[in-house]
Parts: sequence; C-alpha cells; structure tokens
Amino acid sequence: MPFASTSLSALKNMKTCGANPKRRHHVLPQLYLKGFMIPSDEPHLWVYKSGQPFHPGYGRTTDNPFKQSVRLAGAERDFYADPLPGGSKDFDTFENILESLEKPADPIFRKLRASERIDEKEKLMFAQYIILTMRRVWSSREEMTRRVTQPGSYRPTDHLFRKLNVARTPETEANIMEAWERIVKTPGAAVQFHNRLAAASPDSFLVVALQKMRWIFYVAPAGYCFVTSDNPAWHPKIGLGKSIAELSFPISASIALVATWSKCANEGFTNATAQIVREVNRRTIHSTEKNVFASRAEEWIINMFNRQAYDYKPIFKTKEVYDVVKLVPDMPGSRGKLVWNLR
Repeated sequence: MPFASTSLSALKNMKTCGANPKRRHHVLPQLYLKGFMIPSDEPHLWVYKSGQPFHPGYGRTTDNPFKQSVRLAGAERDFYADPLPGGSKDFDTFENILESLEKPADPIFRKLRASERIDEKEKLMFAQYIILTMRRVWSSREEMTRRVTQPGSYRPTDHLFRKLNVARTPETEANIMEAWERIVKTPGAAVQFHNRLAAASPDSFLVVALQKMRWIFYVAPAGYCFVTSDNPAWHPKIGLGKSIAELSFPISASIALVATWSKCANEGFTNATAQIVREVNRRTIHSTEKNVFASRAEEWIINMFNRQAYDYKPIFKTKEVYDVVKLVPDMPGSRGKLVWNLR
C-alpha cells in the first residue's frame, strides 16, 4: 500500500519531542481548507456556528459567520496530545504521524481542483486520505469517548480470542472485560484510543471499499458553491457496505466527490445541477460537529445548519438493496477478509 513506509508502528519511533513541541494541532489540514477560502480575501474563510442568527463579521464570539485564517480554522490546541504515565503529555507524535499520512494526497488535491483525472494509485491514496479525515476529526473523538465511557459498550470479538490463542469461555471473556474496565478508567484513555484509531486509518477496510466505488466529481454551476465542515467525509448510517450507500466529500468550493456503487454512474468530472449541490451541502452541514466553513457569507448556510433533521436521499437511485461487501472470518488470528458482491 502507498502508506506502508509510514505505518503506525514505524512512525511511533520517530524522534518528535523537541524543546518547542507543537501545540496547535490541525484537525483539518490547512491545504484542505485552502479550497474554501474567500477569493477576494485569502487566506481567510467564513466560519459558521449553529444556533445563532446570520450576522457576518470579524468577531469570533459576536458574529456568525466570522472570518478566520486557514492557519487557525480547523485547529485546536493539544487535540492530539497523547497522555503519558505520570500525567505528562506527548504533544508531537500523533500530530506528526497524521501530517505524514496526509501529505501524499497534496498533489492529488491540486490535480482534482484543476479538474484533472487521477489514476488508480492516486485513487487509493485519496481514499486513504478521506478515511483518515473521517477518523481524525472531533466527531470521531466524541464517538470514541462515548464508546469508552458507556458501561457495557465493549464486548471482545472472536478475532481477539484467536489473536490471544485462548478459547472463548465465560471465564476468559469476564477476565478480558475486567481488564478493559481498568484500561478505560485510565485518565486520557479515550484520547489514546482515538489517536491510534486515526493513525491506523490507511489500513481500514473502508479504504478498500471506497476505492472500489465509482467516483463522480461534481463541478458547481455558476452562482453556487460547495461548503465543508469539521466532519467533511459523509456517508449514511448504514455504512458503505449497502448498494444504496454513497460517500460525499467536498474538495473545494467548486468541486465535490460523490462515490457510489451504482453502475449507472460514469466516473470523472461532470457538471452538477443546483439540486445536487444542495444535496451534497445538506449532507456536509448535517454531519457538522461544531463549524461549517465556506467561501461565502450567505444566510442559507445558517438556515440549513440550524435545521437538524436530514433524510438520506441517494443521488443515484436503486431499486434493489443488498450487501455489496461482507467481512467473513479468514485464517486464525486475522481480522477476516472482504467478500464482494459487485453486481
């Protein structure tokens, strides 16, 4: 895989902690946000908050939206700071790991924003970037925190027992559950789990599924724009394994990706209708955790942001709903393998 040389196990050994550790952690990469800058006022973009009326300006607390530079937008102090024994923190390691994983996609962004086609190798690398984005953001941290802190939310899988080479019995399961409860009570456990989940994203099964889908790059018509958010990679709650699933990912204010299993979809760049732009923006805004980012200050973004309900409407309709892919056990000790049903 393209990221094999920058795997988690290799990157964890990097010498990262210097005299001046990194404290501003970019949850959304600056290069990504540059695609949504205000054309007449670079390097700024508009940052929207939910629950407040439309009042554009420069005040972060008084205006909505407010202008902010891409250097500050999408960043949070110490977000990937990894808790260490004794109460100290490693500020650099996971910020550096995620930066190393995102950088190979930089030239692909430049090609796509220039409406240039990408090859299969680049498609795989960009799929890895999208899943990395999905896993590194605030909403993923919130979900990990919920899973870690919610009683009874964890149950060991058969894969774990195979990996440990022990039989699954009520006693061994109880022992593992007891160990798990001790681990999750450790201060900072959710942050540690989330950091490692994000860093391992290139090896996710979702990457393989996304690469196999058909990719359509929609170009917004004159007068319309795509927006992005702090959780830009959207897919329905059913995941990517169903035939009706789609994934949306804004690439810039003028271009957005929609991945689909539909055989009716023609891969490549195509002009979007106003309806498609609205649908992609609805998905993006609906999945937002904190902020929407846009190149324009327009009231419809606030109105859509404050409207919480969203019903999934596939852009590519299909009559038959079936499992496109299933994960089945493989050899002992492995995670399993994907079995495809690409009709």
